[in-house]
Amino acid sequence: MGARKGPRGGQSKAARSRGNKGRAAESASTKTVSLRGRAVALSWRESRRARRLTLLVDPHSGMAQLVVPPRTPPERASRFLRENSDWLLARLADLPPRVAFADGTTLTVLGRSLVLRHRPNLAAGVRVDRGTMFVGGPESEMARQVTDWLRDQATSAIAERANTIANQLGRRIARITVRDTRTRWGSCSPSANLSFSWRLVLAPLPVLDYVVAHEVAHLVKLHHGPGFWTLVERLCPLYQRWRDWLGDHGAQLLRYG
Repeated sequence: MGARKGPRGGQSKAARSRGNKGRAAESASTKTVSLRGRAVALSWRESRRARRLTLLVDPHSGMAQLVVPPRTPPERASRFLRENSDWLLARLADLPPRVAFADGTTLTVLGRSLVLRHRPNLAAGVRVDRGTMFVGGPESEMARQVTDWLRDQATSAIAERANTIANQLGRRIARITVRDTRTRWGSCSPSANLSFSWRLVLAPLPVLDYVVAHEVAHLVKLHHGPGFWTLVERLCPLYQRWRDWLGDHGAQLLRYG
């Protein structure tokens, strides 16, 4: 979040070589590599800021990523990949199954169970009626329409909660943004801009409440010191339970869509 990190997303912990933190993509290529006899899709990404080799798994795409510092000999990167192949294959095997936004899929949105139904005879858009989400228009547009609708639901629910808590604390929110973030569920900048992942609407409601409370609390304390967590506990008494839920199940949220 600008100067501060919020609750982390579901990205798998990386296997790393020694070196300093920091990476920024400069170039990338996708290839298929054979690890322990298994074909694995791998994004090979060179980063000018990287100081070490980093191997990770993107839960959303299900793809392995190898981040390589500039001028790294290819044989060294390949050796690092082989040395960490067991770790990588285990992380790939642990990925939750994908949940497509398709006809017949059941979603839990803000605590409410909804069954997706495609209705090509209806005009494009989403309509909810008695536990069913009807999606009109071409089937090829269904996933996008569901995603847009979920983002709108997230924006409304998060804004309402965040403004209520900010008023309680006597603080002002400059702006609330809802995005498809992959490495953190929420963030707060020093200029009081809050950002959240729309995927939080697919989590249990107390999890959404915790993340909102966490980020709004940063309007008062822009750090993760004891005073910050005391404030979070006042706003969300069971915050540790819901923080742990994100740690255990956050990757599943990234597998939707």
